[in-house]
Amino acid sequence: MTKKGLLSERPFRYGRHCGDRMSALAKLLGQKEQLLARLEAGPGANERAEIQALLAKIDTALKLLGSRSAPGAEPTD
Repeated sequence: MTKKGLLSERPFRYGRHCGDRMSALAKLLGQKEQLLARLEAGPGANERAEIQALLAKIDTALKLLGSRSAPGAEPTD
């Protein structure tokens, strides 16, 4: 079998979608880190509630992205 034939039979291919997913994960994790730093700074009650709501949305997005990376896998709590 030729080298070209071997390459075309590889079961795992990393394409643009993998890079897009990784970029999205990196962005979400960066935002989460910034929000956690704001929480540590001791915000007021309203700002704290807003930050917590944003963190919940980010966690949901991370779970959804994680479930896409492993077919058949379900998000964990």
